[in-house]
Amino acid sequence: MPRFKRTDRINELLREELSVLIRSEVRDPRVGLATITAVETSPELDHARVYIST
Repeated sequence: MPRFKRTDRINELLREELSVLIRSEVRDPRVGLATITAVETSPELDHARVYIST
């Protein structure tokens, strides 16, 4: 069984949750086709970089 770092699990959870928020909460049609492709958090979890594809 592979072992994952804590930040890897948090990155995936953030990616999933941000995707849901964009689909359900954002009303701007220009953002409708945006996809969260990746999230990278710092080791201290004090900031994250979110990658979006349109």
